[in-house]
Amino acid sequence: GHDRVLSRALGRRGVSDVSVLGSASQRERCGPRGRAGVARAGAVAAAVALALVGGSDAVEAQRLYATPEAGWSDLRGLTVGARVGAEIVGGLDLTLQGLLFFPDESGVADPGVGVERSAWQTSANAIYVFDRTRGMAPYVGGGLRYGASSLTLVVDDLRASRRQEGFGTNLLGGVRLPHLPGHPFLEVRFGDDTWTLTFGVLPTLWGS
Repeated sequence: GHDRVLSRALGRRGVSDVSVLGSASQRERCGPRGRAGVARAGAVAAAVALALVGGSDAVEAQRLYATPEAGWSDLRGLTVGARVGAEIVGGLDLTLQGLLFFPDESGVADPGVGVERSAWQTSANAIYVFDRTRGMAPYVGGGLRYGASSLTLVVDDLRASRRQEGFGTNLLGGVRLPHLPGHPFLEVRFGDDTWTLTFGVLPTLWGS
């Protein structure tokens, strides 16, 4: 009922439907099959991490770092966030990351239709740095994330909203410059049908 009323209001303003708000399949992306896939990905990531550290007698962190970061995403807007990480052994890092997105709202609906968009994600990733001693050190990684996004259209006094949330997987790659102050980095991350480019520095909290 509510969406049909909003559809009629949008139609009066030249917007033919509310498909921009998303579909049921999008809202239910993380169903039983999706959760099973995430569980399998998590098991694989855990097995890889255990294999990397299994041959070492000391698996405590060698260096802890934390940093704010900023970037851009396929939502055509600014992304800000922060991460904390630990260099475990060899080239392995474990990181926790949170990102807040500020999506571009232009072009989503016709003029006169109010648009409100928001999105955020949290992630846990395992990263492998190929050679920490190089001036430019590339790395790859993957992990799990949980996120949510919402879109609201406002016409006159009517509002209709769609929200998506759930678990997903990450694939990422980047480059670090460990010989420069602050250990700058540039990273691109892919998840489902989205991408995010971020940059920042990795100042040491503990270790060397």
